[in-house]
Amino acid sequence: MGAREDARPSPRCGGRAAPRRRARRHPVEGYFPPEVYQELLESGDRQARGGLEGLVAGLGQAGPKTEIEVEHGGAADRILAVAEARGADLIVVGTHGRTGLNRVLLGSVADRVIRSAACPVVTARTLAPGAAARPGRLARIR
Repeated sequence: MGAREDARPSPRCGGRAAPRRRARRHPVEGYFPPEVYQELLESGDRQARGGLEGLVAGLGQAGPKTEIEVEHGGAADRILAVAEARGADLIVVGTHGRTGLNRVLLGSVADRVIRSAACPVVTARTLAPGAAARPGRLARIR
């Protein structure tokens, strides 16, 4: 291989001009066949439903009457649409309690639901990992 005009001496080549190499490009396809995409959706639905069924089962007979729905789309939009379609009297939504930059960057589903819901919304902050739930009671606020 002969020296090129634009080649520069390289310490790794003993001061000689380093040969210029071209990087090979390997295109990566970003396409999933419809069957694969559908299987991914169905697998995610099964996992979501199984997790929710486990939560409901953990409540036992003392828990409230529940129905499980797995929806696709933006969380706040889907919560509001389902609440409207069912004529909900109340929405209960969990919140991480993010503030500051985290809230700005990540947004808040609870905040969007509170601001847009046609019915009252109750938020419940999730427990920190390893934290024990404190027993409490609900009281009517007059």
